Amino acid sequence: MIYIGAGTSGRLGVLDASECPPTFSAPPDMFKGVIAGGDEALRKSIEGAEDKPENAEIDLQSAGMAAGDVVIGIASSGTTPYVLHALEYAKDERCATVFLICNADPLIEPEVDVLIAVSVGREVITGSTRMKSGTATKMILNMISTATMVRLGKVYGNLMVDLRAVNDKLIDRGTRIISQLTGLDYDSAHDLLHRAEKEVKTAIVMHHRQCDISTARARLEKEGGFLRSVLER
Repeated sequence: MIYIGAGTSGRLGVLDASECPPTFSAPPDMFKGVIAGGDEALRKSIEGAEDKPENAEIDLQSAGMAAGDVVIGIASSGTTPYVLHALEYAKDERCATVFLICNADPLIEPEVDVLIAVSVGREVITGSTRMKSGTATKMILNMISTATMVRLGKVYGNLMVDLRAVNDKLIDRGTRIISQLTGLDYDSAHDLLHRAEKEVKTAIVMHHRQCDISTARARLEKEGGFLRSVLER
């Protein structure tokens, strides 16, 4: 899944994409964020970058876009040349395309698979879309990536079980999730997490199926990573 945008829209796409690997243990190349003007545009405005549609093809190629990917163009106004061309190019390359805008009546309706047109009303300060439109965009991107992770088996109920505990905060969180799903006390859950090499889902399977780490991983792989399927079997 590739987010692509300019200015605030591009920054929000990069932000959401960068949060998916640490939050859901998603592969680092599953979500990608592309912004007009490149990495420099993350920290400062690159004037005119959004008006260079030809750069969209180059940037998508650099991101490794391939047929079958999902390309989500983000443009609050719905008229950004860079984003519109990105969607046209992605469509030609047999990608699924989504256009996310903050305007209920788009001025330009590109040929895309899904149009998400959100009416946020007038901005408090006319002429800027980084306020209400930016907030709405961030929420929608969270919905898209979170729903994707749910469908891929990254959660169990409302618990973030596909978690690699790579720091003290996540070790504590993983321990509490294991305790909740196994009934173990905190210390026992903590010990189990370390025996599972800090993989929460693996630890839960080890407990419920009374197996070693390699068997737990194999069972999860067989079920496509879905913890519920392993436990219900």
